[in-house]
Amino acid sequence: MTSLPRLVAALGLGLGLAGALSGCSTTIDNEKMGDELTRFYEKNDPGSDVTSVDCPDSPDAKKGETFVCDFDLKTGESGQFTVTVKNSDGDVSFELTKNARAIIDVSKAEGLIADDVTERGGTATSVECPDDFPGTLDEEVECQVQLDDGTSATAVVSVTDVEGNLELVRYE
Repeated sequence: MTSLPRLVAALGLGLGLAGALSGCSTTIDNEKMGDELTRFYEKNDPGSDVTSVDCPDSPDAKKGETFVCDFDLKTGESGQFTVTVKNSDGDVSFELTKNARAIIDVSKAEGLIADDVTERGGTATSVECPDDFPGTLDEEVECQVQLDDGTSATAVVSVTDVEGNLELVRYE
């Protein structure tokens, strides 16, 4: 099974994205910010293709300032990063706050199910979730479970947040 890494929820960057303007004001270079968000997303979701990032024009590089950058993927999905300025040098942290799908580590879903079967006194000989596990929040996904007694079941899991955390909803 191919597994995608879970997107890190928050990332502190010392990117120095500030650009000096006339006077005492310093702002974040939104073009550089868009490039960094694109690189980060595509690195952590191999195969994804960010087609556009839209950040506000020249947000202030003032510690504690926050702003939202929207992004679109080639698949038609979209999402948002909330960016927080860490200092006047333009160092920022950002968090994926809205995404059409979280990035799911399929092995994490399979492990969650296998652990639950064990806690219930059984042994799962195999657990298979779809490789193209959709990470849409609250969408239910069916995974096939084979037990050591020869029986099988379907485990239903759901994505609970943009960090890719999952919950086991039920067995069928």
